[in-house]
Amino acid sequence: MYSMTGFGQAEAAFETMDVSVEVRTLNNRYLNLKLRLPHGARFLEARMRRLVREKLSRGRVDLTLEIAWKSGTRYRIDDDLVKNYLTMVEHLRSLGVGGELDAADCLRLSGTLVANQPADEIRPFSDDLLAVAGEALDRVVDARRAEGARLFEDLTARIQTLEGTVKDIEGHAPEVFEQARAKLKKRLDEMNLSIAPDSGRLAEEIAYYAARAEISEEVTRMSSHLVRFSEQLLAPGSETRGKNLDFLCQEMNREVTTILAKSSLPQVSSLALEAKGEVEKIREQVQNVE
Repeated sequence: MYSMTGFGQAEAAFETMDVSVEVRTLNNRYLNLKLRLPHGARFLEARMRRLVREKLSRGRVDLTLEIAWKSGTRYRIDDDLVKNYLTMVEHLRSLGVGGELDAADCLRLSGTLVANQPADEIRPFSDDLLAVAGEALDRVVDARRAEGARLFEDLTARIQTLEGTVKDIEGHAPEVFEQARAKLKKRLDEMNLSIAPDSGRLAEEIAYYAARAEISEEVTRMSSHLVRFSEQLLAPGSETRGKNLDFLCQEMNREVTTILAKSSLPQVSSLALEAKGEVEKIREQVQNVE
């Protein structure tokens, strides 16, 4: 089992630059990838996205690639532009304008300095940069696996607790039915009907309405959901584990809510509330399962 929460970082040093890749992941219903690449490395976006999809299937993924050039500011002079400036200076002098233009003045002129970090300088290192990103992603996977193991232990313990609560509710199921039946009969007795109803038909009606308060079906479905939940926890290499577990949590919550609505027996209401709280805690944890 893998969590969707993780962090990984990898660094590498090359002849002309130092490279750092940082990856952070959080829970998300789908794979939501956000890349932050330097301007000169944006040509790598498609390959970087494919790499992430090979490693991760769900979650929000923030991947940041940083490049620090070793040769300082890495600017070059736009020779043609400087020559054009000098030509204009000579023209101004021919018009009688005085003054000198030195090197410092040239550097201050717009466009003279050009950032020398084009994609062409990064392109030869494409595979190396992807390898660094792959290393960072592997560390994220390791972190998500470790967190997934902790999630597995917590969910297993909570499911066992929930199973015990459901068994306790099941033990009270006959009392719920009998209480509903007795309550209906008492209300009919209190009505003092002037015409005595048919005893057979009355018994059928009492049984019908009492059955509507019966919780055995909900308990049975709840037990089935718990078995399926445990199976999903143990399913090897399931790519839809998180989504399946979330769906089962919704189903379990529905059954517990129905039990609460049907039963007025205090013991069952108390147990159902405990079960509902446990299901909510389980679902909070499930939101992090990949």
